[in-house]
Amino acid sequence: MDREHRIKNVFDDLPPDLDRLQTLRVWHALWLERIDRKIACLRQRQAEEERGRGPRTGS
Repeated sequence: MDREHRIKNVFDDLPPDLDRLQTLRVWHALWLERIDRKIACLRQRQAEEERGRGPRTGS
């Protein structure tokens, strides 16, 4: 097996059918949304702590 063939296989590990690809895309988008929300929350907390306030409570 040559190097080019091995590299191609590394990047071609996605499902071959449209239904599973679309499901994977939705799942990926939902995870990115969760990660972005967590990043925003941690940035907010860090900014509040740097200003000398504690993190806000949920009241």
